Amino acid sequence: QNSMESMDKDHQVSEVDVSGECLADFVVTSTWGWKKDVMVTKTKNLLTCSKRDGIKSMFQAIPYSVSSDIHSMPVLKGTHKCDYIISSNKILQSVVCEENHLYVPFSNQENGGKTRVQQKLTLMSQKDGVDAVIGPVKERLTLLFQHEDVQQQVQNGPESLEQKLKEICDQTHDDIRPQTPRLY
Repeated sequence: QNSMESMDKDHQVSEVDVSGECLADFVVTSTWGWKKDVMVTKTKNLLTCSKRDGIKSMFQAIPYSVSSDIHSMPVLKGTHKCDYIISSNKILQSVVCEENHLYVPFSNQENGGKTRVQQKLTLMSQKDGVDAVIGPVKERLTLLFQHEDVQQQVQNGPESLEQKLKEICDQTHDDIRPQTPRLY
């Protein structure tokens, strides 16, 4: 997602996605060499995101809005950073993203329960597109994460969990097949 008005200068904008409503900082730099590509670095501190603390989520919390740099429970610290390379003819050449999450209660400063997710997307080739028939839009939804009803999960949990584990055990008794990951 790129919410920049232009690629001529740095921006700070509000974005809405599965992380919530977050301030995103965009820093624009020209790359070296004859290509005249532009590199855009986008960063987000996920603690500053609002609307990510659904009452029905795993981390029970009451939504609040105050003038503070922290808008969600500081139980899970997270950062998001993407580097975009955009060619002089405005075509996205590559994106490298990294998200880091630290579960604070089980951590000692930056060590402990943490996750790092890295993604890379590179343009390999281009082809002329085809005309697509676009049908009517039936429903528009926000990009905010839709939390499931935890109470319903707790009520249905033991039976459905036991049933799913039995199914996994039955299908993986002798070997692991290509469709096995779908069971999870």
